[in-house]
Amino acid sequence: MFTPGEVLRAWSPFIVLTAMVTIWSIPPFKHLFLAGGPLHGWIASVSVPGLGVIVQKMPPIVEQAAAYAAVYKFDWFSATGTAILIAALITILAARLKPSTAACVLGKTLKELAIPVYTIGMVLAFAFIANY
Repeated sequence: MFTPGEVLRAWSPFIVLTAMVTIWSIPPFKHLFLAGGPLHGWIASVSVPGLGVIVQKMPPIVEQAAAYAAVYKFDWFSATGTAILIAALITILAARLKPSTAACVLGKTLKELAIPVYTIGMVLAFAFIANY
């Protein structure tokens, strides 16, 4: 039989992950990164040369034809992946894992996820280009 403390410790990574992703998903947090928000400057925007403003948004998508800027926005901090990373770091500290153990687990995880991450990246890149 497990004590309530042992059960809580076993579930703590999932509790921390759920809390972090929930915080990252609520509107007040998202509003921090909108134009005029205090953390808007944390978003890196890069214009795509040769593609910007040569594409037009046309009716019925917009009322009048307008140039469509090709800008890649890198929302590194407001991305859910950052919440997951912070949750992992909190869990490492809370579980008192040795840095070597945490690094080993990270290495194994990255190896297992290499193909899925590459695939997701390619789908997102295609979606970005196909949007134009």
